[in-house]
Amino acid sequence: MTDVVIQKELGLQDAISLLSFLGPYQREAVDKVTANREESIPLLINNLKDVLECPGHYAYEEPNFIGHIYSVMLLGHFKATEAHQLIINLFSLPENIVDNLFDDLITENLHMILFNTSGGDLSAMKKMLFNNHVYMYSRSAALDAIEFAFYKEVITREEFINITEHFFQQCCEENNSFLVSCAGYTAARAHAEHLMPQIEEANKQGLFDNQFVSMDEVRHSLTTPIEDYITKIAESFKRSQLDDPHKQMECWAFFQEEKEKYNSFKKNEKKLSTPSTKVIKQRKKSKSKQAKAARKKNRKK
Repeated sequence: MTDVVIQKELGLQDAISLLSFLGPYQREAVDKVTANREESIPLLINNLKDVLECPGHYAYEEPNFIGHIYSVMLLGHFKATEAHQLIINLFSLPENIVDNLFDDLITENLHMILFNTSGGDLSAMKKMLFNNHVYMYSRSAALDAIEFAFYKEVITREEFINITEHFFQQCCEENNSFLVSCAGYTAARAHAEHLMPQIEEANKQGLFDNQFVSMDEVRHSLTTPIEDYITKIAESFKRSQLDDPHKQMECWAFFQEEKEKYNSFKKNEKKLSTPSTKVIKQRKKSKSKQAKAARKKNRKK
């Protein structure tokens, strides 16, 4: 008599648990969560609340916990406005903690997560943008999210330029060359011609980070038709979409490493030494901030 194996359907709580710790990419669990939006959102928010209560613990003592990464991505996919302030609070934590918790997600996905969860209310993002205690890459993501708001006509071009101008001026006072460059380049792309003398002066004073963007590129932006700028934002908006979570997450390096480790085990090959999450994170820490800035610049092209 042939035994019949009945596979139990994956429950939502089980799916959330599978998304909590490092392992191969959990496609089935992600599908379960995305198919149950209303029930999933509170559970994903609870994941983030737990991390916010003890951020140092999760950043340094739980290297295999990745529930917060799945959670912010899926909440961004859901456009869950109820999670917006919580996400802002998480990415406003001290630099080392934010970088350890989220790493490349900050420059690759945060801008769209912020835009999607804002519901058109930019007030929390603007506070984040102008808070000089917030990690500069989180602030840069907030500026990009506000740029998306301009593209989607949530705010006018004049309002966007006004925000960018004030941000540029504050960054000059902070002597933050990366953010001065971000704001100056964005303002030039938006054809804020009246701001160019201040941008040129910042460059003369050594406040402009020419490794991120050259002054020639900034000046050239003013000669490019505004329609070309809108087209580039549209392309960036399309690339950054979170409509397909699998497309955004499955290719991540640590999922690929876990997949290779699993495949090697299945094939009974000679065991290879696979770096732990902690080692992977340490390697990532060795990347220069210029590399992070370069990824941001490439995304905006």
